Amino acid sequence: MLLDDIWEKVKLQEIGIPFPSADNGSKVVFTTRSKYVCGRMGAHDLEVKQLDQKNAWELFRQKIRGTTLDSDPKILELAKQICEKCKGLPLALTVIGETMSYKTSVREWQCAIDDLDSNADNYPEVRDEILKILKLSYDDLKDETLQQCFQYCALFPEDKEIYKDELVEYWVSEGIIDGDGERERAMNQSYKIIGILVSACLLMPVDTLDFEEKFIVKTGAGLHQMPEVRDWNAVRRMSLAENEIQNIAGDVSPVCPNLTTLLLKDNKLVNISGDFFLSMPKLVVLDLSNNKNLTKLPEEVSKLVSLRFLDLSHTSLENLPVGLGKLIQLRYFYLTGVRTLESISVISSLVNIEMLFLHEGTFLSLELIEDIKLLKNLKGLGDLSWLIFAPNLAIVFLEGPSPELQEIISREKVCGILNKGSSIVPFRKLHTIYLEDLEELKSIYWERLEWPSLKRMEIKYCPKLKKLPLSKERAYYFDLHEYNEEWFETLEWEDEATEE
Repeated sequence: MLLDDIWEKVKLQEIGIPFPSADNGSKVVFTTRSKYVCGRMGAHDLEVKQLDQKNAWELFRQKIRGTTLDSDPKILELAKQICEKCKGLPLALTVIGETMSYKTSVREWQCAIDDLDSNADNYPEVRDEILKILKLSYDDLKDETLQQCFQYCALFPEDKEIYKDELVEYWVSEGIIDGDGERERAMNQSYKIIGILVSACLLMPVDTLDFEEKFIVKTGAGLHQMPEVRDWNAVRRMSLAENEIQNIAGDVSPVCPNLTTLLLKDNKLVNISGDFFLSMPKLVVLDLSNNKNLTKLPEEVSKLVSLRFLDLSHTSLENLPVGLGKLIQLRYFYLTGVRTLESISVISSLVNIEMLFLHEGTFLSLELIEDIKLLKNLKGLGDLSWLIFAPNLAIVFLEGPSPELQEIISREKVCGILNKGSSIVPFRKLHTIYLEDLEELKSIYWERLEWPSLKRMEIKYCPKLKKLPLSKERAYYFDLHEYNEEWFETLEWEDEATEE
């Protein structure tokens, strides 16, 4: 018995099919696009994978009847290019092969390549026989949040990897997934959704049929300037990553009342006009990372009042705009690998920061840290003591080398403030701390802490760190001994007898 294209569990006995067994010798074979259905059916599943290059070409050639491929060497060359664009997918090879079988001129074949590169649904056969089938999988998601998460994947480059952690951060920052205000719950929900999309065989960078101008994806398109947009008011999300854009001039001042995500990473940006940011009141995610020649941001960045996620990693910024301090909604701030900053004092105004990435020696130098004046009586810090006053801090990730850093939290700098009836609970929401290659680090905190939310701690290559602000039992729980058994044995504990 063959059941083709099922979308839910089929109760075989209810439709008169005996359950297959060794005794009755029957077998039931079914096809589905959902791994979830395979699980519900209790099947031994066999995934139909992409065809290799040889078999893909053989299938494609079979669908092009007659002598078309032999009539002109140029057509044969173009046919192989089209076959390659089908990515070994049998359905695409079959439909597009049949569509091309009656085209006999070189220009028709070249036009087909142009169309497949720009907008494949110009072909009725592609729209009706391929995209229609894919849309069934999309519609079967049913839940609007799942559909929005899938649409978000279309912002990533075609045929490139999508990193789970990066995707999850975007979803959470955008507010597509909020976890009822709890970050850990939002993260769990996000990974669950990734699993559902994978199970539905949908987690791939493709445009759905309903994008219109809500999503603009020009990733890796060779752009040298901002694209023309018919209606900026309709744009919600835009990805211009991996292009050649150098300058966003003053004449580019779009009114984008609904834009929530803008990805400009991996370009060659040198200048961004302040006018560009004037009318983006709902922008939540801004990624400018890997623009190595970008040395300055305009003060008008302060107009991005809804911004929650900002990635400036691997740029050459010399200063952070003073207006950045007005972005009180900012939760996730990446400055990884920015070695050119002269001052970071503006960070002290970002009171709601939850994730702050400063590794690769971003600004772990005395000159830069001295600019931190979070409180009136905190001046000239030669450590990271200001972190204790970030109540929503969730992750600390520090990676050296950093020969100046000897203390994470200095007792001398903060003890006076903590003793004045302060209600501060150090690192109350911190769930991850990662320290690596900090050769001069001697102290994280001077006494044992409760760490009420801590779930992950990793310490690697910190040879002068001899005391940890937690019990030996918890140190074993976090497997700290596994990284360097010899270092772990030299650690001192508050009460060695008790620890033993």
